[in-house]
Amino acid sequence: LNNNGHSALHKAAVRGNFEACRWLLSEGGLGTAHLCADGDGNTPSRMAHCEGFEALATWLRRMECLGGVEDEPG
Repeated sequence: LNNNGHSALHKAAVRGNFEACRWLLSEGGLGTAHLCADGDGNTPSRMAHCEGFEALATWLRRMECLGGVEDEPG
């Protein structure tokens, strides 16, 4: 996490990169703590939503609830 609480997951989400998000959670060693809000109160799912990546935002919200990884967004 950087000084603002952003992780690589936040960065991938804001760019709409599902494959990077999936990899970070399944193999990259990031866990549920990285699904939490940053210093501005934005979760990765919120960042994806604000940038118009609705399928990714929905998938990330499911990951927040499940704490696991699924194969496909939407």
